[in-house]
Amino acid sequence: KQTADYTAMVMLSRFGSEENLKIFVHPNPVNERLLFHEICGRAILLSKTLGRGHIPTILVEDVGSQSYIVQELKRLGASVEPFKVLGDKRSRLSAAAAHMAAKRIFFPEEGAEILIDQLLHFPGVSHNDLVDAYSMGVLRILDDEARAPMIS
Repeated sequence: KQTADYTAMVMLSRFGSEENLKIFVHPNPVNERLLFHEICGRAILLSKTLGRGHIPTILVEDVGSQSYIVQELKRLGASVEPFKVLGDKRSRLSAAAAHMAAKRIFFPEEGAEILIDQLLHFPGVSHNDLVDAYSMGVLRILDDEARAPMIS
């Protein structure tokens, strides 16, 4: 429907760990209304394109109707996991913003203008789905970091 939320996909890569952790935002996030089969197809295409021989994890917001997306992506052979959303968008973005301020998150020079605009004008933009996708990805990377085994 024309009133439906946008499908948002933000691709992130992580390098390093602990104090050397760097998160890179890939250009050209997806921010459009897509049908079910288009969502799955685009996620698979991006996974194969950006994975470069590795199988990236696709996060899907864990809300009722989106469990079908998780099931279909698994059927198609993707590494996918539901992401349980805790708190509101503002608190998730706040947690991610601290790492932007610490210069651990890097944006491309071109191709992320829509995402950056939503981040800078949140919550005052009519569509802020990219903000949610971005903060979910950053928080998932940080959660991995927190669970990483320590060697001393």
